[in-house]
Amino acid sequence: MSSFQKKKSLVQALKCKTLTTLILGALAMEAQADGAFNVLGFLNDGTGTSNRFDSEPFFVSANGSVVVGTSINSLGNNEAYRWYNGTMTGLGFLNDGTGTSTSYFNTLERLSADGSVVVGTSGNSLGNNEAYRWYNGTMTGLGFLDKSLTGGNYVSAAESVSADGLVVAGRSQNSQGNYEAYRWYEGTMTGLGFLNDGTGTSTYYDSVVNDVSAYGSTVIGRSYNSQGNSEAYRWHDGTMTGLGFLNDGTGTSTSYFNTLER
Repeated sequence: MSSFQKKKSLVQALKCKTLTTLILGALAMEAQADGAFNVLGFLNDGTGTSNRFDSEPFFVSANGSVVVGTSINSLGNNEAYRWYNGTMTGLGFLNDGTGTSTSYFNTLERLSADGSVVVGTSGNSLGNNEAYRWYNGTMTGLGFLDKSLTGGNYVSAAESVSADGLVVAGRSQNSQGNYEAYRWYEGTMTGLGFLNDGTGTSTYYDSVVNDVSAYGSTVIGRSYNSQGNSEAYRWHDGTMTGLGFLNDGTGTSTSYFNTLER
């Protein structure tokens, strides 16, 4: 069996839910150029209260040296990890134990090209879901587009990061309670707005992020336009531009929608 076939077989096995259940979670592995595999291990070192051992890889850096994913830690919490040079490191949580929340969790979405920056979402000490950027051992909460919402239920999520790791993009609730795409850079979270400019029939405002360019100057995603249709957009230099639809109105269809991936 060729090296390519071995790697393909491994991917298929990891995707098999039945197999995952039988072995209490597929072991995270990194494929080497020579076809060998490194077992990445678990965050649970057996010293805590949890008897669950489970880890799963999600992304790999451009040169293949860094793997990120999630694993159950020794206290039974689902924690993001970064694996490099044989060591799996838990990224921790925004909840530092000083607030009212007793929930510890995080998720991850992307990593930078060299694997030095990881972004995702974690519960903070007040119980809010907050976007984070992890770099050099420190997890930093990115905040929210607005903190004037009543009830203190603030939400933000990181969904992409630039190749150089300096720009993070995602979505957060704004002051009207709408979910709005944002771009974070050097400590500032900026809302990208909506395709709905208020001139049409729709009163729905929502925008999400799919990806960000290598240097973070361009963001793509989707937003509801002024007619209430979900439309792909490109944001650059402060302007969100709708990409339109293949339906030009000349046929029999009255459906207008599009999706995009990257």
